[in-house]
Amino acid sequence: MLISCIVAITAIHRELYNDENEVLYAYLSAHINTLQDVAILSSPTTCRGISQLHMPEASLELVLDFKTKNSKESKPKDLKSLSEGFNVVRFDDAIRIHSAQYPLSSSMNKRIIKLSRVGFDKNYTKALFCIEQEEIGFIVYFEKINGSWKVIKTNNVWIS
Repeated sequence: MLISCIVAITAIHRELYNDENEVLYAYLSAHINTLQDVAILSSPTTCRGISQLHMPEASLELVLDFKTKNSKESKPKDLKSLSEGFNVVRFDDAIRIHSAQYPLSSSMNKRIIKLSRVGFDKNYTKALFCIEQEEIGFIVYFEKINGSWKVIKTNNVWIS
């Protein structure tokens, strides 16, 4: 019984503190002052149409992993590990919003930031994800430098 508890705790720890969460936290913590009055929603269809042209620094491998993790079949990420510092949409609510396949109202869109899933290169040293707020979408390219994720470049993908 003790061994199964240790295995369960290790699995939870791995999920809460994995590279995807580290990348999201690295970006969000740098922008915490602008995130006070918004909710953060995991939305894997955000920036689905992105290509290597949007971020030439990213390898084709990295872009393909990003596209795979943000396909129509992808599920939102549980952001509970970020809930202590940020207002996150509960996972079950994110699943319902994602499954409904309907756009949020414009008044809701102003209060919600949508985060894509994070794509990685095979060595987990480079990462790519997309953010959408209101009618603006941008992609963020990261590199892991000395054990920490650093933003290397941010590009606008669209402005409506």
